Amino acid sequence: MQTIATIRIANSALYLNGQQMFAHEAENAEVFFKALYQYLKLEYPKFFKMDSLSKLGFLAVDALVQHTAEIKSYADDEIAVVFGNYASSLDTDQKYWNGVAAAEPVASPALFVYTLPNIVQGEIAIRHKWYGENMFLVLDRNNKTAVNNSAALLLETGKAKACVAGWVDYLNGAYEAEVALVRKPEE
Repeated sequence: MQTIATIRIANSALYLNGQQMFAHEAENAEVFFKALYQYLKLEYPKFFKMDSLSKLGFLAVDALVQHTAEIKSYADDEIAVVFGNYASSLDTDQKYWNGVAAAEPVASPALFVYTLPNIVQGEIAIRHKWYGENMFLVLDRNNKTAVNNSAALLLETGKAKACVAGWVDYLNGAYEAEVALVRKPEE
């Protein structure tokens, strides 16, 4: 598998292929995500309705798309998305449960939508109109091997010509995303 480009978001900074492109001192993840959204010059109002995990994955993939011209050479059904994380959608699950368990329960359907970890992939697919294969692995640790093996399987079997693969994790304000555009090596 050949890596074309990587994006990493952690510690209030954005990195492209290991080089810092943007940093912002923010008191919390949401403030940083908004600053990064502005830095990337995005115009996607639905972003502000997403849960934090979806925002993180969305920003990482948008940065990858903006800075990787090759991604535009693939048809919408040729790009797969494979993510892994540790916390699944637990951050949103807790917020939803707190709403249900409150003295005056408010079970928001808008929040309930995000109680599945693969919704981040759905948001990305809608944004970029990708309808290739996708897989979301919930793992006990940041296991790049498992994610890469899954991406390689999709590439080797011809289910995809390219894959956006990586780690996207968010829980209680702690976050990390590292995604890459990968493809089969040219022969």
